Amino acid sequence: MNKLRSKNAVDRIYPPNSKLQGNASISESKKVLKRVKTFVR
Repeated sequence: MNKLRSKNAVDRIYPPNSKLQGNASISESKKVLKRVKTFVR
């Protein structure tokens, strides 16, 4: 449930068809996820 919510938040920041998401490295997306988790709280 929590993962799904954070994934939706990331999709809002980086739309699925956005170039940014495709070029984002795994560490970068992890950073974004951490930021989103703290932001969602």
